[in-house]
Amino acid sequence: MINRRQENYHRLQVVLKWMLAVNLLLAGIALVLFIRNISLSRQVSELTAQLEADMPSFGKPTEGSSPEDQRTEAQTEAPTPGENESQSQATGADSTETSTEPEPTEPETTPPATEEAVDHEKRNFIVCLDAGHGGPGGKGAISTLDGRYESHDTLKLMLAVRDALQSYGDVTVVVTRDTDVEVDNGVRAQIANDANADVFVSFHRNSNVAGDRGGIEGWIHSSNPSDSREVGERILAAMEKVGVVHNYGVKSGTWDEPEANYKIIRLAEMPAVLLEVGYLNFQRDNDLFDRYYEEYAEAAAGAICGWLRDTVVR
Repeated sequence: MINRRQENYHRLQVVLKWMLAVNLLLAGIALVLFIRNISLSRQVSELTAQLEADMPSFGKPTEGSSPEDQRTEAQTEAPTPGENESQSQATGADSTETSTEPEPTEPETTPPATEEAVDHEKRNFIVCLDAGHGGPGGKGAISTLDGRYESHDTLKLMLAVRDALQSYGDVTVVVTRDTDVEVDNGVRAQIANDANADVFVSFHRNSNVAGDRGGIEGWIHSSNPSDSREVGERILAAMEKVGVVHNYGVKSGTWDEPEANYKIIRLAEMPAVLLEVGYLNFQRDNDLFDRYYEEYAEAAAGAICGWLRDTVVR
């Protein structure tokens, strides 16, 4: 009987020891978790403080937004007033950018853009430029003074006008040729038509066998369209300010037949003008062309762009 009691007592002691050991183990685990929790809480606090320092809007609702639009944490960028609630969030590399707190805006108090500014954004004028003649079989007039070719001078001037026009943000330039190649006049007009150009300007140089005359002039369709005349007169007037021997103005038809038309002008489906920029056989004109062709180009570009902005409605 005594032995059985001792055996039971011994078993109880073993069980109690195991229970104590388990309790100690659980207490140790709880202590470790408690310490770890304190450490994690401290790290979270430090990270939150750092984020608040870097991003003042962290954890704060955006002013002017509805409760449904408010974003927590730093996962999404706060929407600006009036922005669609279904706007997708930035992903990938974009999500790493640091956002700043947007200033509250009042759409009602934002001054509307002026009519001129709005129209400017919508406009995209198209200008087709043509360098007369070209290629081995299309040299055009040849100077008896220095043997220069009309096709070379026209290409030089046209390219300068193209470069000047491209500096205007609301103008797209199309050219019929940009190298010394021969292009049929019907093809040149078709290039302008296919581009749906707002204006077509063809550059040439005049010729006078006697060499006793100099100056600039323009030619338009024999029907004397007012828009073609106006753009031609503007270009000639601008070149005249740079310096010319004489400005003969804009004429309709051709030099020998008022009721006829130059092919390139006849086939163009938009305001079109053919410009004769000085005489190849008049030394003064050649000197002015060589000295001022870049200024001529800038003047022509400014006149064309001014006419487009004043006349063409988009």
